[in-house]
Amino acid sequence: GKVKKLTTVKADQWSQLNSQYKELLLFMKQNGGLMAGVKSENLLQRNQFVAAREDEAMNGPVRVTAAQLKARKASWESNHSQINKEAWATLMYQAIRVFVLGRVTPIGMSKLPGVLMPATSKGKGGGKSIDSELEGSNLYTLGESCLLKWVSYHVKNSMSNGLMKKRIVNFESDFADGSVFCHILASHLPHLAKGEGQPLFEYTPCTETSALEKPDIRTANCKKALEVFKMCKMDFGATLEGMLNPNARQVVMWVLHLYQALPQLIPKTSIDFTCTLGDTMKKSIALTNPSSKPISYVITLEGCDDFSMETDTISLDPKSVTQFLVTLTPRFSKPQEARLTFWSQKDGGPMASNLVFLVKS
Repeated sequence: GKVKKLTTVKADQWSQLNSQYKELLLFMKQNGGLMAGVKSENLLQRNQFVAAREDEAMNGPVRVTAAQLKARKASWESNHSQINKEAWATLMYQAIRVFVLGRVTPIGMSKLPGVLMPATSKGKGGGKSIDSELEGSNLYTLGESCLLKWVSYHVKNSMSNGLMKKRIVNFESDFADGSVFCHILASHLPHLAKGEGQPLFEYTPCTETSALEKPDIRTANCKKALEVFKMCKMDFGATLEGMLNPNARQVVMWVLHLYQALPQLIPKTSIDFTCTLGDTMKKSIALTNPSSKPISYVITLEGCDDFSMETDTISLDPKSVTQFLVTLTPRFSKPQEARLTFWSQKDGGPMASNLVFLVKS
């Protein structure tokens, strides 16, 4: 169990914590975490780590001289930072892999906004699902396989001819040229790929394999994707260097974040305005907060200037419904539209989902 109070004897503190971390690693293994390469002492702070290693060396079957122990201690101290960092990174990744990725399922994926695919394919007699893309892998979990299928779906969906020359099968080389990220973003946010000046305009698709071998093309794709991440408030630590030299564990985290965030940016509905030129028309959107704590949004309105709003922030009291007004003063008879986005803010309360509406005249 958790150590609630450490002993005052510093020499014994590492032993208490080491026992706690052993139980933590056992718990992770019992729940399917791949923790074979992580030792409990690797999770300790430097002084405690050195003490644990020293105790292991002194009580081991091979006699260690004072000179050998001194040399080993110097090595343990110098290598601790990297060992500790890797141990905690592995532990946190496996926790996410077990407890978060485990919730990514074929049924859940089929219900996401922007996805039109059957949840499963049935075997003979309507039995167990036999989707070969999702089951039977000795490399990926069901959740990771679902992420790859979700990515492949949106890559194909963003292509004008609907043809995809390559299947997305891994989280490293298939993402290294930036094209896959651009495809995912363009599938969810098609307006950002249409028209000169938009951040995804003329990105290089994954079908142009020869062009994507050029470093400048790959860099341009990654920069476009990073610009959209920033624009859409999806800053999850991605860097240009990291995208050009992807690490599978890191890319899984990025794709998982996109899997959770991008469906929120697909418009929930369209709000139609009908009025004559020069007149003014107002419509309200009902925003509900079912939680017991207040939530707040920052609001952006992108598109035609005929649409306007009275404020760019709004707070919703607990268990309340608030009306948000949008005004249209049309200047042209041609149909116009704008994109109204409510960006949820972290203010110590619950983190609500982002909300997007299309307003049309």
